[in-house]
Amino acid sequence: MRTVLTLVTLLFLLVACGVPPAPEPAPEPEAHPIVGVWAVASLTSTDAEGVETVNDNPQPGLYIFTGSHYSVTFVPGSEPREQFAGGIWPMGDAIPTDEEQLTAYARFVSNAGTYAISGSTLTTDPVVAKHPNFMAQGINTYEFSVDGDTLQLTGEQGENTTQVTLTRIE
Repeated sequence: MRTVLTLVTLLFLLVACGVPPAPEPAPEPEAHPIVGVWAVASLTSTDAEGVETVNDNPQPGLYIFTGSHYSVTFVPGSEPREQFAGGIWPMGDAIPTDEEQLTAYARFVSNAGTYAISGSTLTTDPVVAKHPNFMAQGINTYEFSVDGDTLQLTGEQGENTTQVTLTRIE
């Protein structure tokens, strides 16, 4: 009986004196506007002689940015890659030929890693990449801008300048 009386008294004191509310959780930091999933909308390249090539019909490509990591996967060019003759491999009828595999490999870009932003400069540092040399030495730097659901990345590749225009899909 004494235990019940003690518990009732404690409960009364807690209610009467007021239990401080649990602290509000800290607000989540606002994500940088680059965070999201972006589809390649167009590519513009300018070579050393100033000749500009515009691809307004790019093949599928995704750029994904989280809080600290990125992933880039796309098919360069304006034409789809040729399908393997043997169907969907490895479930198809035949293993793709070496030539088919080389052609498909050459027309595919994929890398993922970490990134950093300083002002309007984006620097990517791959952890994994299709191309082993890029994986070992592939730090890329881009000037970027975000305008609503459009992200533009401009970077130098040797003597060429490439501008990628991306559209937010998520």
